[in-house]
Amino acid sequence: MASRIDAEFEDCGFSFWAVEVSGGSPFIGFVGLRRVPFIAPFTPAVEVGWRLAREHWGHGYVTEAQKRPFVSGSKMLALMRSCLSPRQTM
Repeated sequence: MASRIDAEFEDCGFSFWAVEVSGGSPFIGFVGLRRVPFIAPFTPAVEVGWRLAREHWGHGYVTEAQKRPFVSGSKMLALMRSCLSPRQTM
């Protein structure tokens, strides 16, 4: 999975980010954006996703993460292009 995330960052400038708890668990899951990896009537598209270890549910980590920008201003163009591009690279 880490190599796929690295490839997504290389290709389009966004993907999932690791979530860590300060002074606690070094890795509890991930949050971020990624291109929808399958063909469907609504693709191409970009999804907001998260996955946390169950013991970390209900602590507000996803709420906190969604307040942070997943994509910087300079990467927004790549995000828009990936949504408008008909190619599926996943």
